[in-house]
Amino acid sequence: MHEESGQPSEKKSNIQNLWDTTLKTVQDAIKNAIQPATRYVLATQKKIELFLLTRKLSAAQNDFGKLVDKARESGLANVFENSEVKSALDNLDQLKQTASKLTQEIDELQKPIAPVEDAPKE
Repeated sequence: MHEESGQPSEKKSNIQNLWDTTLKTVQDAIKNAIQPATRYVLATQKKIELFLLTRKLSAAQNDFGKLVDKARESGLANVFENSEVKSALDNLDQLKQTASKLTQEIDELQKPIAPVEDAPKE
């Protein structure tokens, strides 16, 4: 009788191992199918952000040009010493850095991804 109790335990172990392997395979397949779509959506969202940021940058450059013209017309010797011009220039730098960061993130998201590799079989 003692031998019989050991055998169902071994069968359960084999069935459990088979189930675990099947579950892992299905999870990996789903992950490989969903991951590219998720990356595409994220890249699209970042492209929209970049587009909006480009419009802000364009408006900021326009405002900066107006400030420089205004400062020159008022007869300032060194236009870039004006606090408004410095502030506008800092704003432009910040917008450009953000645009550069978004561009890098988009490039990373658009790189091809390697499929999830199976765990080594024992």
